[in-house]
Amino acid sequence: MSNTLAGAPRGASPLLHLEKITLAYDGAPILHNCSLTLEEGELVCLLGPSGCGKTTLLKVAGSFLLPRSGEVLLQGRPVTAPDPQRIMVFQDQDQLFPWKRVEDNVILGITRGRPTPAEREAARAILTEVGLGEALRRYPHQLSGGMRQRAALARAFAGRPRLFLMDEPFASVDAPQRRELQGLLQRLLRDHRGTALFVTHDVEEALLLGSRVLVMNRRGELLPEDPRRDRDRLNQALQEG
Repeated sequence: MSNTLAGAPRGASPLLHLEKITLAYDGAPILHNCSLTLEEGELVCLLGPSGCGKTTLLKVAGSFLLPRSGEVLLQGRPVTAPDPQRIMVFQDQDQLFPWKRVEDNVILGITRGRPTPAEREAARAILTEVGLGEALRRYPHQLSGGMRQRAALARAFAGRPRLFLMDEPFASVDAPQRRELQGLLQRLLRDHRGTALFVTHDVEEALLLGSRVLVMNRRGELLPEDPRRDRDRLNQALQEG
């Protein structure tokens, strides 16, 4: 399976650019002068040890956290607040509302109001696309962990955002389900012309999914990108970080 997503148009400016992002909590530095760029259609993996600041950088990319210094640019324009163009997907299987059926959870990715027949049909279509067409009337507790992650992906894609900020979304499922979900994500991004920044601490997952792999060290710094990185080079970079 190819890890390069094709068919997405490239604009004059990259879809996302983080310029020299620095951030600290209570005076303790978390991110140090981090810069990265995502072109439309890319699935870029951000690899690094636990606690190094990967999730924090995702939240900055989505404008859920504001940096102490630096700038977030979406298609060349500075952004300082969350918007529907960028959506976060987490590893937590409880990100669905337990009191709502699967279909109604997905509809929330499209509208917060009363759904139109077209919006309800769109929710059912994306549920069918992720393999949950027969489960739309179930509640989250009636689904397996892998099915809940499929429903979370369906809700994320239902609103047709341009950028997916994914925080180890498959870490809580077993290996066979993880492989299925990885393939599903690649297909959804290709078919919906999406772009993703995907956080992981798993070298194998990064190599499988990433059109590029970026590495963050324990000091919250992005290492210089090396297109020659293979499994051994990535493991060495993590150990040295």
